[in-house]
Amino acid sequence: MVSVLYESPHALSKTLMLLREVCGAQRHIVVAKELTKMHEHVFRGCISEAINEFGADIKGEFVLIIYPDTKQREVSDEDIKELLREYKASRMTKKDAAKAASEKLGIRPNRAYRLTI
Repeated sequence: MVSVLYESPHALSKTLMLLREVCGAQRHIVVAKELTKMHEHVFRGCISEAINEFGADIKGEFVLIIYPDTKQREVSDEDIKELLREYKASRMTKKDAAKAASEKLGIRPNRAYRLTI
């Protein structure tokens, strides 16, 4: 899931450093400065490059767009079945279990429901 943040110039450097720690230096990010204004600037790259691009003495309003990790592992059918068994053991209906599993694992509900049968 893409995350969008608004950041002040005072906290931008600290936020980028924290993002590097949490998301990793190579996570793709967009840093947009002064959107819809005359001095608009849009930076696209990884977090480590953004840290180098924006020094400590900056001005303006910033919007950060952090892209999801593209290296997330694929959810296997076995992972889904295991979660569905837990939900069914707690007396959830097949439909509710499939919906809950799809939300938790980020998969399509029909894929989870197909595995309940």
